[in-house]
Amino acid sequence: MNFIKWTPELSLDHTLIDEQHQNLFKIVNQLIENINIDQEFIKKTLIDLKKYSEQHFEEEEAILAERNYPGLEDHKFEHRFFIRRITRFCKEVVEENQELSEKMLEFLADWVKHHTFEEDQDYKKYL
Repeated sequence: MNFIKWTPELSLDHTLIDEQHQNLFKIVNQLIENINIDQEFIKKTLIDLKKYSEQHFEEEEAILAERNYPGLEDHKFEHRFFIRRITRFCKEVVEENQELSEKMLEFLADWVKHHTFEEDQDYKKYL
């Protein structure tokens, strides 16, 4: 599986949000790099991704609420969808001791990349 790459086109010209998005890319890439190497690292990193995503979504949503972003409820729905999926992956990988599958990892990478490139770009003009 290929790494997901941060590019300048993904920037929202908001220091905090851009930094958090880059960190999300970094964490997903750590999963990609280690998928078949270190199961304990995968478990820890998957939990870290979940926690970091929750923190990022909370902060991003607060900023969008302050800016009266009209698409905020739809944006929150997308965030909740991701958190439900990653919570399920954490249960399967951490609690049930399953391996993180390529399919799971592909979902995480595609969602982070697509969400940053598509949905997050929709609110850029409100920042």
